Amino acid sequence: MKKYGVCDLDEESLHYNYCKDKNIPFIAVRKKVKDNYRYIDYDLITIKDCNKITDNLFSELSSIYMSYVNFFCIPDSVFSLSGGDINAGFIVLDEHALFIADKLYDYLTSILNKYT
Repeated sequence: MKKYGVCDLDEESLHYNYCKDKNIPFIAVRKKVKDNYRYIDYDLITIKDCNKITDNLFSELSSIYMSYVNFFCIPDSVFSLSGGDINAGFIVLDEHALFIADKLYDYLTSILNKYT
């Protein structure tokens, strides 16, 4: 099973439809946004009952992300986090992108399993 897609705009709809058919979170790793960074975004609208997720999801992920940013000294000029409980996106170091996407899937799935 694909936990995430490494997407450009052409591949995004294919990956989105795959996630919707499998009732799993949509997670995309975007091409490099700056020299050493990638953008990761997730969307839970592909999950049938995504509205059952707690209001704290974005807050929890924000806290994890801020620890990551501080630990790896990601400069303010690169730092990016936006979204909400159903969808969000953030910038990570290129070398960590696939690992983080994989773990983000596991994290989101574990939360979804609590409510379904």
